[in-house]
Amino acid sequence: MLKIIKRILIPVLLVSVLLFAWGYRRAKLLTDNAGPKISMEEKSITVSVTDPEEMLLKGITAYDEKDGDVTGSIVIQSLSNFIEKGRRTMVIASFDQDNNVTKAEREIVYSDYHSPEVRLDYPLVFSEGLQAGALLSGFTVTDCLDGDLTNDLTVELENPDSYLDTTLEGSAKVIYTVVNSVGDILEIPATIRVYNTAFFRQASRVHLKTYLTAVKQGETLDPFEQIESVEIKGEELRPSQSQVEIRDPADTSVPGVYEVLYTVKEDGKTDNSLEIRQIVIVEQEKDG
Repeated sequence: MLKIIKRILIPVLLVSVLLFAWGYRRAKLLTDNAGPKISMEEKSITVSVTDPEEMLLKGITAYDEKDGDVTGSIVIQSLSNFIEKGRRTMVIASFDQDNNVTKAEREIVYSDYHSPEVRLDYPLVFSEGLQAGALLSGFTVTDCLDGDLTNDLTVELENPDSYLDTTLEGSAKVIYTVVNSVGDILEIPATIRVYNTAFFRQASRVHLKTYLTAVKQGETLDPFEQIESVEIKGEELRPSQSQVEIRDPADTSVPGVYEVLYTVKEDGKTDNSLEIRQIVIVEQEKDG
């Protein structure tokens, strides 16, 4: 009896193994393991910072051997930080109905990109006892990619081992910093000046049209033309050359950040004047 059972089971097992192997091989042959083929008209594309995201995908198509045209599946997977100013890498992905994914890279160049722009409406002079937040008052930061970055602006002492005591008269070197979403870092060194409260209230001062200005390398900048008015004994007057002393170290032929110092002269002296500074950023001329 056992011999009969063995004679029956062995062929059945062999047939089962053969059927399984055949089925497995057939399934492998029928399974789509190949991802779509991505084609690009251009590996590098130049766009404007105002262009919609669709422009980044211009001229890109995807085709799958099983599903046909799958261009509609293309998505932007990532955009890198800048490799250099205005230039970054985009990674795209395309997938078919079997969830096979193909990736490709394209270089994105922005024709009109510029670093974050900073505006300063008040001078960096304060009376004793200022709050830490006052060091950021008067600043506005805008970015061509991210919009308003004012709340991302930070300030720290230029020398991390130094200390600014806002209860005492004195000055300190600081650095204002803002970073946008593509890793472009803007650093602005500046001087903070703290005055005795009584002197701060009664001192003469120069009012400027703006307390931070940016010029292109090689442009001229007349520091006297930056004056809005002169305040002496609480009265605002039209500025005259004889009333104002200007120390101007800015060299617009050399990129960098400079501070132009303004003081009011009374009887030929500046003892009763606040030191008002205008930050001048000389931007490097673009190549080409």
